[in-house]
Amino acid sequence: MYLNRKVNECENCAQNCEKCSNSTTCEKCKDGTKLQKNGRCKYACPSGYFFTEENSCSEIKQCNPYTYLDEDVNECKSCPRNCEKCDGEKCLKCGEGYNISGAGSCIKCEAGTFFGINEKCNNCLENCATCVTYGKCTNCKEGM
Repeated sequence: MYLNRKVNECENCAQNCEKCSNSTTCEKCKDGTKLQKNGRCKYACPSGYFFTEENSCSEIKQCNPYTYLDEDVNECKSCPRNCEKCDGEKCLKCGEGYNISGAGSCIKCEAGTFFGINEKCNNCLENCATCVTYGKCTNCKEGM
């Protein structure tokens, strides 16, 4: 309960709230519930489950590579193009042959170029077919 200073009366806290400062903001939840960012208490679900809008626990889906779990709707959705593992629109791991930028997008460098610290494809030395940095060839051009 809390003191409603407008009417000088003690009033009940919201459902599942043990201690509150007003009718909508909980400070401590009752056992078995968890305090949410919005100041309300929801039932806690066991590991591997999430709490639904229908006030029940539902199993969290496992998503395949190139997809991610949209926790709001418990559905697997596609990652950005050429991204193997992502967190929504931000790529965390690119598919084979692609490089990840700081912004979380996947970039593929053509033969004769390398992915540099400037997050762009830069040219290898003139006689390199492929390289890891400007001065480090991994394959030479034919005849070199």
